[in-house]
Amino acid sequence: MLELIATCREMSKRKRRPLEDGDVIVIGRQPADGWAIPWDTSISREHARLTLKKGQLLVKQLRNARNAIRFGKKDSKKFAIMPGQEFLIGKTTFQLAEVDESVQEFREPIGNYAIKKELGEGPMGRLLGAIDQSFRNQVVLKGISDDRVKDSEFVDRFLADAKAFEIAKVGAMALIQDSGFDRGFLFVAREYIEASNLATIIQRQGRIPPKSALDIVTRIARVLESLDEHNLVHLNLKPSNVLYRVGSVTLVDPVFGGNISGNTIAMLQKTGKQFGTVDYMAPEQALSCKAADIRSDLYSLGCIWYEMLTGKPPFVTDSIKSTMRSHEILPVPNPRALCPKFPKSASPILKRLLAKSPDKRFASPHELLAKLEHSDVQGVSVDGQRVEQILEITECPNCEYIYNISTKMSGRKVKCKSCGETFRVQFSLDKLHGEE
Repeated sequence: MLELIATCREMSKRKRRPLEDGDVIVIGRQPADGWAIPWDTSISREHARLTLKKGQLLVKQLRNARNAIRFGKKDSKKFAIMPGQEFLIGKTTFQLAEVDESVQEFREPIGNYAIKKELGEGPMGRLLGAIDQSFRNQVVLKGISDDRVKDSEFVDRFLADAKAFEIAKVGAMALIQDSGFDRGFLFVAREYIEASNLATIIQRQGRIPPKSALDIVTRIARVLESLDEHNLVHLNLKPSNVLYRVGSVTLVDPVFGGNISGNTIAMLQKTGKQFGTVDYMAPEQALSCKAADIRSDLYSLGCIWYEMLTGKPPFVTDSIKSTMRSHEILPVPNPRALCPKFPKSASPILKRLLAKSPDKRFASPHELLAKLEHSDVQGVSVDGQRVEQILEITECPNCEYIYNISTKMSGRKVKCKSCGETFRVQFSLDKLHGEE
């Protein structure tokens, strides 16, 4: 489905018109039979005839129109536009847009954001792709419109938490740009980042090589360390909330309002929705979000590490209740059973991350990083520099399949076992040492 959107930012005016194939309409300030744009005196009474044909909108300026139609960088009397393109008459922009039927309820902007498509849904609410109408950049809106918004205390906590993240500007966390409450929709707006999430990578690849997995765990731990320094917690850490590009990770969508616990998710699941959050939730958080702290995030990190090595979370069951119970009482399966190349020296670290009691885990991300740094997990080092047996983390530029490549392979061409394309390995010592 397509629609034509008329926008005059100077006058804060916006109007939409659904279009179907074969539609013919006349636009003008006061057309006898057509679509009226009354706010712009630069538009003639009847200015242009529009015809939608096979997904293209044919635009023809009428003979008596006073002002030219601007398309691209020049005035045009007759042209065609595709979805995503626009033209200008006077001070009003007309854009042909595809309509995502899943966001039909958001016909009008939320706050300052025009909703374009639905990206997903979780216990924190809906993920929506949007455009910031002031700066014209893409953003992601995450928001809630269920019964929780009727609780004024929850709304206040949500907005306060969002503001705390916005002010902190923690490195490698997606920047929070705005938050608000508009027409029953409680939302936070964050920057849009073009990157694959870890869940997609694991689904595509099955497992991630141990050295690559360790690099990702270390990078996530550094982000958690920064959060801890600001007295913040994430509490929604899972593979889909870790955006990954070779050499960097970015965490997205932390909890606002202290609203994610096992009870919250169980309540929401009664609507028929399924959420993966409990696969990574610490036992104490499953009981009550008030009992959770940064050590709960470390538990979630342990679950992510386990899944990267084995291709699945530590406990896979057929219900939320049994998954939460498994996290509470069952011993964690040995990842080496499915990933024999996982270093024995790393097993105690992962086991400690996944301890049932928070008191038996690392006390902080800083303590975890110190343990990783001073153990032999990272490989043999000489004078503080890792040597030949270190494997570089790289990816196929065509399909993004992740590899550990020996430094001896630098400059050589290799064939991707996933897509079959050949690419050249580029070795960067700076990348190995985490300097970005």
